[in-house]
Amino acid sequence: MSDNNRNYYRVPMGCLIEFSECDFLGDRQFVPSTLKGVSGGGVLFESPHPMEIGTMLKIKLKIPGRDKYKMEF
Repeated sequence: MSDNNRNYYRVPMGCLIEFSECDFLGDRQFVPSTLKGVSGGGVLFESPHPMEIGTMLKIKLKIPGRDKYKMEF
């Protein structure tokens, strides 16, 4: 999608994240990845595994210079 068609501005990033698909059982392993960008519409990251659009994910984000934040549901 070109930048002209975007509803939100994407902020380029380059930090490490970990993600897993939500299964609510805690059986999924977190996969390391690189966060490429953040916008009001979502996040862009690299994944070695293809996912369906709309897949619910748990994402662990470490912000350099900050303590680790954790939000669970």
